[in-house]
Amino acid sequence: MNHDITIIGAGMAGLACARRLLRAGYTPLVLDKGRGIGGRLTSAQHLEETPETITARMLPMLAQAIGVKPQLAVYAAAHRWRYARTTRPLGTPFLCSEDETLHVGGDWCLGARVEAAWSSGTAIADAIIEQLGRL
Repeated sequence: MNHDITIIGAGMAGLACARRLLRAGYTPLVLDKGRGIGGRLTSAQHLEETPETITARMLPMLAQAIGVKPQLAVYAAAHRWRYARTTRPLGTPFLCSEDETLHVGGDWCLGARVEAAWSSGTAIADAIIEQLGRL
């Protein structure tokens, strides 16, 4: 599958990011630990899976999307969503690596509401679009 950008997570932030990128003419690939979309909205079906099981499911998908072998991963980890409760938001829509090739976000950045996740994902997409426009 040809794609411009890989999005890890098909929750509200990931879907908002993908939607904005699609509308801007990019082709995002969205990967999620589940078999469908929805993030925490559907995470109950994976609630009792171990972090190791989730990591084992996600790592091959990520490796395939970015064109590397999973065995090359130096570190890979996951956590159960039951522990993802935002009590003190980050206060910024997302974090970004210095070279602007990795962005992370979600409701934990702005608040424990679905609207915060959507805003975070949209802000990530806007930053990616701006950065790609500078290349």
